[in-house]
Amino acid sequence: MLYLARKFEFEASHFYRNFGGKVENLHGHNYEIWVMIRGDTNEHDMIINVSDLKRLINPIISHYDHRLLNNLPEFQGINPTVEVISEVIFNRASEVIDNLFAVKVYEDYDIFGAFDGEYKLGVLKGVKFQCDDYWYEVWVKGDINERGIVENIDKITKSKKKFFERYTKVIDGSGYLRLRGEKLDFKTYRFSSSHVLGIKDLTYDENLKIYGKCARKESHGHNYRLIIFSNDKGSFKIAKDIVDTLDHNHLNDYIDNPTLENIAKYIYLSVRCDILKIYETPKTYVIISENYEDIISVI
Repeated sequence: MLYLARKFEFEASHFYRNFGGKVENLHGHNYEIWVMIRGDTNEHDMIINVSDLKRLINPIISHYDHRLLNNLPEFQGINPTVEVISEVIFNRASEVIDNLFAVKVYEDYDIFGAFDGEYKLGVLKGVKFQCDDYWYEVWVKGDINERGIVENIDKITKSKKKFFERYTKVIDGSGYLRLRGEKLDFKTYRFSSSHVLGIKDLTYDENLKIYGKCARKESHGHNYRLIIFSNDKGSFKIAKDIVDTLDHNHLNDYIDNPTLENIAKYIYLSVRCDILKIYETPKTYVIISENYEDIISVI
């Protein structure tokens, strides 16, 4: 199954009640909102056109931009925590997107929440800790309590609600996941490539209407970041060989209509990994996985 994620941002203020400490003071954050769509590729080789996704989501995000969240009706009687914000935005986004999978909210680089309304996750809360040369990331899941949280941050590492851990080397982005009693290794790769989007049976003008400037004949390019999750060491060798081939080359020479979804499929079919995640820009990534849907929104 494929999952497309797109990042949106807004700046807002808030405060908490019945918490104690500085969080009860009026303060603010640069919020990052990741909206995740689940589905197969359509006739244009995309889960959804990112331009359409932005058109649908931007009005929702703008509602919160430069606002005091506590004053908004949807947060009356509850603290606007990352857990609550993710659930509120999910519910609003699900009204305009049929195949919405999850919404993930960062209020800082090390405090985040996620909500999945129909599938397996429920409400989540995650934090990151610096540990020697690793980032240690911990997630808990459960119901939102009367203070608007799943678990206190200082209790997450020992919480009975803990279900997912990730250790990431700061220097190269490799590491491992710990979940459901198993360990899953991952490695990060980078490659820089050019591409032109377009369907061969369509005219140049027709492709421009679908893909916009991404269909321009002169091409454009990206710095791609690929993360392979697998316990098969052979997967990592294959991934390195593919990256070496694609790096500093034109993707159309290898992949028909190299949308991010098609690039992900091309690599996934060769690598035989458990999970593949690939960024085209810092704001857009695709995940492919068959058996790990319960952790897709948090990896």
